[in-house]
Amino acid sequence: MPTLLIRNATLIDGTGSPAVTADLFAENDRITDFGLLSADLHADTEIDAAGKVLAPGFIDIHTHADIALLSHPAHLPRVMQGVTTEVFTNCGLGFAPITGEALAIQRDYIGGLFGDDTGVSWGWRTVAEFLAEYEKKGIGTNAAYLIPHGSLRVSAMGMAARPATTAEIETMETMLREGMNEGAWGMSTGVWYAPMASAAQEELVTLTRTAGFFATHQRDYGTKIFEATEESLDIARKAGVPVQISHLQMNG
Repeated sequence: MPTLLIRNATLIDGTGSPAVTADLFAENDRITDFGLLSADLHADTEIDAAGKVLAPGFIDIHTHADIALLSHPAHLPRVMQGVTTEVFTNCGLGFAPITGEALAIQRDYIGGLFGDDTGVSWGWRTVAEFLAEYEKKGIGTNAAYLIPHGSLRVSAMGMAARPATTAEIETMETMLREGMNEGAWGMSTGVWYAPMASAAQEELVTLTRTAGFFATHQRDYGTKIFEATEESLDIARKAGVPVQISHLQMNG
């Protein structure tokens, strides 16, 4: 089994404890020992990390790396910054679960946001099929997938700029539940963007309750930011789920 020994690092362990100088030993990609290790210990790969920081991988909770992870699976821009886990498909913008017709609409509408799609098959429909693409590519970071409200809505009712009917909400909820069972971690909404901006609170509460967690790009970050934030919190309270408000800021 391959072994790794890092010596003399400034270790920050993520618990809030003060940094300490320490060594770390890993075997078969798993940490097996750390501290001030024996000078007689050796490994296949040895790194002198004096003057450098050793820390747990960073979790980036808001990315749009959905397609970048498929077109450039090594994902070096993130890895080289120490990011080891990404929470992606934020702002309700994404591509699974989805119908074939809705996928064509979404690619035309938001595809440019996701950049280069060289080598991307675009052949999936379900969350399971989408996540399987990452497994086949062998991506460089861990991936926590949020189901995008946009793909649910466009699949159920196209780009219609109106509140969803009860039947349309049921269609979205069925797709969402299936996606959660296939490995998603929650749901994202982007009620700043069409067609999600037309969603009424009933739709959002129903879906977020099923998801169990949601991240949201709110309706407003300017003169209506307080109302938008209260809406996000009210949805979370009514659904009984945690909410992460994406890029909470005030725009002039």
